[in-house]
Amino acid sequence: MAYHTQLTRSEQVEKLHSSAVQLMKHFPQSGDWTATDAAVQLMEEVIKLTPDDHADKASRLDNLGNAFFCRFEHLGKLGDIENAILVHQQAVDLTPDGDASKARKLNNLGNAFLKRFGCLDELGDMNNAILIKQQAVDLTPDGHADKAVQLSNLGTTFRKRFERLGKLRDIENAILVEQQAVDLTPDGDTHKAACLSNLGIAFQSRFQHLGKLRDIDNAIR
Repeated sequence: MAYHTQLTRSEQVEKLHSSAVQLMKHFPQSGDWTATDAAVQLMEEVIKLTPDDHADKASRLDNLGNAFFCRFEHLGKLGDIENAILVHQQAVDLTPDGDASKARKLNNLGNAFLKRFGCLDELGDMNNAILIKQQAVDLTPDGHADKAVQLSNLGTTFRKRFERLGKLRDIENAILVEQQAVDLTPDGDTHKAACLSNLGIAFQSRFQHLGKLRDIDNAIR
């Protein structure tokens, strides 16, 4: 006679969570948007079953935000990016500053605000994205593997605000932090090319505004 071990409630919830995460990993390869629907539904169920004081509540909220974000990118429904901002904010609020994952959660929240800015052109969303991404940089210790990527993300957001408002301080800040990202990234690192590209784009953007040949020279190095 075969005996089957019955999963505890906590194990059942974790199994649901793992299934949702796997669906999200599967979506970029399959292009099947129904996978994002299923991932959102599973993650929403996981959140309902996870107590507020559970150690994994914040990370599960963060994953639900990522699921909403992913579905928004595919279907473009504003409600999804609104929900992404809401649950990413909840994830951030539940995570103490000393937690190593807080900077990543902040970056996800900043990305959601930036994405909504692209839809609604509300400057408040862009300003929030910069403030939040600056917090992510500030919480990431020097020498941390994510520091350069956080800096580059912040620089790109400064550049986008410059392109929207034309304030020179923003493009100066963009070049400053993009250069810091490049300097922190070893030559063999897989992120080096992206950091160099973002720095070049920032120089090009300033050239288009001021017309200084030095900037275009720096952009094509």
